[in-house]
Amino acid sequence: MPCIGVLVIQVDDAEPAKTFAQQCFIQNTRQVEPDTQINNKSMSRAEVSMTEFSAPHHTALAQLTGPGAPFEVTSYEIDGITVKGFKQVARSVVEILAPGRTFGDKLFLQYLDDRYTFTEFFQAADRLSVALQSQCGIKKG
Repeated sequence: MPCIGVLVIQVDDAEPAKTFAQQCFIQNTRQVEPDTQINNKSMSRAEVSMTEFSAPHHTALAQLTGPGAPFEVTSYEIDGITVKGFKQVARSVVEILAPGRTFGDKLFLQYLDDRYTFTEFFQAADRLSVALQSQCGIKKG
């Protein structure tokens, strides 16, 4: 019986689930001798299995987050601390919402009998923005 992915079982007695998971792992583990050499690295049988299992994941992750990829990850410094984040990300809520202004009188939101267009939404958002800045002292940053 082949097993793929993650096994999650809710049981009162965890032993049957543990036994089943162990059987699946053993069935999907390539039979190698302990301390097998792969890529000049000594690996146990479990490590060989996990390396083979995770390789497609790591390849896909590199394709999505590598240089020039849609979800490219880069390092940023924030308050003297280096963190990783997406390179092609909107820097503000305004930047996220801006493309929506082009939809004008198209339906933006409907709740029961209430209907709002994109224009109506942005007019309300602009009024809220002005009120937050003028009455509450909200500023950039």
